[in-house]
Amino acid sequence: MTKQPIRRQKKSDRLITPHASKDEIMIDFAIGPFDRLTREMERKWGVDMLPELVSAETASKYGYAMASLNEQIEANDLEGVKKWVGVCMRGLMAMDGEAENSGVEPASDLCWIVEAEGRRYGLLRDPRGWQRASEKYPDVELVTPREMVLALAAYQQTVVKQTYDQIKQWSPGAEVTAFRFAGEDNLDDLPL
Repeated sequence: MTKQPIRRQKKSDRLITPHASKDEIMIDFAIGPFDRLTREMERKWGVDMLPELVSAETASKYGYAMASLNEQIEANDLEGVKKWVGVCMRGLMAMDGEAENSGVEPASDLCWIVEAEGRRYGLLRDPRGWQRASEKYPDVELVTPREMVLALAAYQQTVVKQTYDQIKQWSPGAEVTAFRFAGEDNLDDLPL
């Protein structure tokens, strides 16, 4: 599963940060527009993907801007934060334009949906599109191609796979539609 980005804790929330100073709260709100734009870019290109889709020079400049913003946040410098928030936002927009101009396709939310045993699974065409696909198909368990292959590799070592192979050997045209083992919770403990 693709990890979700960690959301910052808002300093204005007295339950989470009861002792936040006035400057910390102001800095938190100054960062807000940058957070919003970052979420938009992650939705479009995939989480943390945009710097990988542009030139090394552009990505390096953006990295410098991010490091500078983080320094200003740590220093509790409101004016410095506002300056570097603007620089980082312009950097995101520049990277967005560069990625588009180079012909890179935005993350796709397309997936192949299959129903089995009353559950819906979606095989993502593009793992970068996980965020948009999860919004589009909230009732579908999304799987990346890599996760599917890892699950298949694990399945290859189970009793279920051995049983499947025997069924296919005995009846090559058969399609296995379900496995049911009465009273057994762990299929790997079943004898063949």
